[in-house]
Amino acid sequence: MSRRWPETISVLVMPTRVAVIGGSPVQEQQPCADGPASLPAALTALLAGIAAPRKAWRPRPRVRLLLSHQLAALTLVAHARELQNDEERQAAARHGFAAVHGPAVADWEIVVDRRQGGDAALAVGLDTARVEGLRQAVAQAGCALQSIEPLISAAAGAAAALRLPAAWLVIAEPGRVVLARHQDGAWRSLRTHRPRRTLAEDLGAWIDQARLIDGIEGTDQIVLASTERHDLDGLARPGWNWVQQAIMEAA
Repeated sequence: MSRRWPETISVLVMPTRVAVIGGSPVQEQQPCADGPASLPAALTALLAGIAAPRKAWRPRPRVRLLLSHQLAALTLVAHARELQNDEERQAAARHGFAAVHGPAVADWEIVVDRRQGGDAALAVGLDTARVEGLRQAVAQAGCALQSIEPLISAAAGAAAALRLPAAWLVIAEPGRVVLARHQDGAWRSLRTHRPRRTLAEDLGAWIDQARLIDGIEGTDQIVLASTERHDLDGLARPGWNWVQQAIMEAA
């Protein structure tokens, strides 16, 4: 009996490893021996082992790459609706990234996502050479690239699937947590934090800060996407409702 393969294989891409996630029957991950510089080689090795046995009876595997936020910078472009075209929105995003990341932004590939409603647009900044290396790695492995997305896409997708009118999206990985507010189909808040204590101890202060600064009201439904498992009972707080935990770990 042949294996039942998913139409799309999701791969988590982190500075230290690449791993198949999302319930694939393939239980694989590949370390990056030399850090981010060795990501293309690790990705080719991982995908080649998946693509080879499928060539005889299936089309090329489609691959969705989910990038760690250590590899994909995020920002919100305010008043994006008032900007006249994509060039103006990209220029606004580049300016925002440059204020934080400096001159390196000049060589970034910047994508502004206007699929969401609301006034603000989510922008992603990617190192151009690294992205091209990942694209080539997928092709060399005999696969077809479906998309390259930041991890926040997994949390936003989970919230959309649950039809939540408003939710906090918490994307946690070692040394970095992205906290975003998605409400009524629009981005309301987005910040990247470096944990000082445990997630349970830090998260309350971060949500309170976002509420105050961004004027956010409403229920505290929370979607967690994480590269490691957390005890949601230990993250409990009056008024919080943890609706889903998506684990971004090897299948």
